[in-house]
Amino acid sequence: MERDIKCGKLSANTKLPPQRELADYLDLNLSTITKAYKLCEMRGLIHAVTGKGTFVTPYANVPTSTVEKNMAPGIELAVIHPFYESNEAIRDLTIDILKKPFSEQLFEYSHPLGDRGQILTAARWLQRFGLDAPEHCIYVSGLSKPLCPGLRIAYLYLPDKYVNPMEQGIFSQNLKISSLNMEIAAEIIRSGLAWKIIQKKRNAAFARNEIYASCFPESSLRKESYYQWLELPDNLSGRLCEAELSCRGVSVFGAERFTVGNQGKTNAVRIATCSAENEEQLRKGLEILLNFIRQQEDREPLFIV
Repeated sequence: MERDIKCGKLSANTKLPPQRELADYLDLNLSTITKAYKLCEMRGLIHAVTGKGTFVTPYANVPTSTVEKNMAPGIELAVIHPFYESNEAIRDLTIDILKKPFSEQLFEYSHPLGDRGQILTAARWLQRFGLDAPEHCIYVSGLSKPLCPGLRIAYLYLPDKYVNPMEQGIFSQNLKISSLNMEIAAEIIRSGLAWKIIQKKRNAAFARNEIYASCFPESSLRKESYYQWLELPDNLSGRLCEAELSCRGVSVFGAERFTVGNQGKTNAVRIATCSAENEEQLRKGLEILLNFIRQQEDREPLFIV
């Protein structure tokens, strides 16, 4: 049972037969079947619902980590790598910052909320996005995806009534961001480099997603996104697709990784179109995925009756 659940033969939410009925069918002692069910339940593979029966647990055996050990090299379409081509320009800007007077202070502890100049730069950055719902929303604007993954910084825009509680929370948890990182982020924005990087990444994302659209013309498309969601045939789960493509040298993430509880459609995969090393590799990975789906379309899903 464990093997069939892990390999996808018993799909998520499949209702299992009553223990006594299965024992009779397999000509085994009821205690043997009860023990098997109990072991699978302890391992998180099945669960019982009072008055309804026993079911395969949703997302049983779905990896909780996005980094797997001993991963074979292949085509990366799972983890988002938000285009690294602009990192050289950020490196050069960082060198200029370190040549400035008093740059050694950037290696000291600083105020957790940043200095006044950095705060004003962050405010001007957020203003360009038209964020205006001060009494209802808390905006979090991260910089790792639009600018540089190494800048682990996010700007917060929140209503006045939440400012003091937020500051107290930051201070009480002793949260600190690298002073050097804060200054690099502020200088990228002040110099105008930020918008050049964003435009370059938008163009790259658009070109990658055009390749995706050529392979899956009927799929919905977000033209400037770093990833796309591809719905699969009803007889193919995201988890199974992820496992099978891994054997073919392509990494994708099944929808099960992103769904909580029993809700949500899971016959889908997330494809990080930004993450392949180049456009040719992206096209090759998408063609492998497309051919695999076509092979599965005529197969029937397996049910236990």
